[in-house]
Amino acid sequence: MLVITADNYGGPSLAMGVYNSATQYAWMQSTYSNSAGTYRALALNPNGGNVGIGTSNPSGGKLHIHGTATPSLHIDANNADSTYGQIYITDMAISD
Repeated sequence: MLVITADNYGGPSLAMGVYNSATQYAWMQSTYSNSAGTYRALALNPNGGNVGIGTSNPSGGKLHIHGTATPSLHIDANNADSTYGQIYITDMAISD
């Protein structure tokens, strides 16, 4: 795990690592360096620019998601009372 912090007194930090199990993924978490259970907001490009997932050239909007798997976008919000809100966007064609 790699932790980047602004000071040695428990200030905001960015932790990054890899999880080597059956799912094998990399992760990053905004937190405090002296309290791993205190999570903070993570801003991507707070001064401008686009964010791309699955593309190295994000265009056409602030968030550009490119994928070949279905669904291309999956948002799943789990509330404390175990109710779910889900949005799935799959292949969509927009024409004039």
